[in-house]
Amino acid sequence: MVIRRLTLSLFCSFLLFTSWVWWYAAASGPSSPEPHIIYVPPGSSFPVIRDILVADGVIDGDYRFAIFARLMNVGGSLKAGEYEFGSGVSPRQVLAKMVNGDVLYHMVTVPEGSRLQQISILFARAISLDQKTFVDLCRNKSFIGSLGVSSSSLEGYLFPDTYRVRRGQSAPVVIRMMVQRFNQESENLLALYPLPKPLSSRHQWVTMAAIVEKETGLADERARVAAVFLNRLRRRMPLQADPTVIFGLAKFGQQLSRKDLKSRNPYNTYRHYGLPPGPIASPGRASLLAVLQPAINKDLYFVARPDGSHAFSRTLSQHNRAVKRYRRP
Repeated sequence: MVIRRLTLSLFCSFLLFTSWVWWYAAASGPSSPEPHIIYVPPGSSFPVIRDILVADGVIDGDYRFAIFARLMNVGGSLKAGEYEFGSGVSPRQVLAKMVNGDVLYHMVTVPEGSRLQQISILFARAISLDQKTFVDLCRNKSFIGSLGVSSSSLEGYLFPDTYRVRRGQSAPVVIRMMVQRFNQESENLLALYPLPKPLSSRHQWVTMAAIVEKETGLADERARVAAVFLNRLRRRMPLQADPTVIFGLAKFGQQLSRKDLKSRNPYNTYRHYGLPPGPIASPGRASLLAVLQPAINKDLYFVARPDGSHAFSRTLSQHNRAVKRYRRP
């Protein structure tokens, strides 16, 4: 009789205790004017995760949080990553979100014409990706080869687009995603259009498209700019593209001098004939297409007008007149 009473007493106590814990788990957590954004590093233990949640005000320091997690057997199933929790979220909702790995995603837009260094900055700001690791990996020959790219750098092969990424993603995952996007776009275009002469490889195509991308931002000029450079290649004339010199000297945002145009760097297309060693930026689809479908003309020169457009010429005398007209001191 005594044992029965004791058993019943213990059972009732357990029900009361579990009800007390369940009530806590379903109740609203701390309120705040702004959502909570936290980051749980990979490999974090449950006590570490709990401390992060408490420190950021997602939950209070009630020990029932740990008890509830143990009752639900989810203490070891919480996934690392960045999470956003609204004000007053219950402990049960917190655990459910972290068990499901419902992490916060960021949309990162890489503009056409972005350089490798600029792209690394975008991802560093959005998801705290280490810039040096990103850039070094993009210049790692072994990694580049694993992506099927025939180049000493991934400059030009990180396709400009909007990417959905999360904090904690590694540099190889992000880079691979961008190169796969480039491969998809380039394969689709090459399936429709052949490479124009004298280009003979995908690398040359991307290199040319990057120059077109940096020379004009006007959609209706890309095919004409591409035609100028292809016409010059066919005539074995130097491309004389300022953006390649700027890239080779890393004089971004600076004016080129006469001395710069005589520099011996391999990207100086005033001094060296043919294409530079590789792309100088990431060309978008429009510039890639412009090289495959250039305008049909005999233009060999162009000069910028004050409004950002360009005046195109077939002969040097026409070009010199245009230069005098649009580059008056």
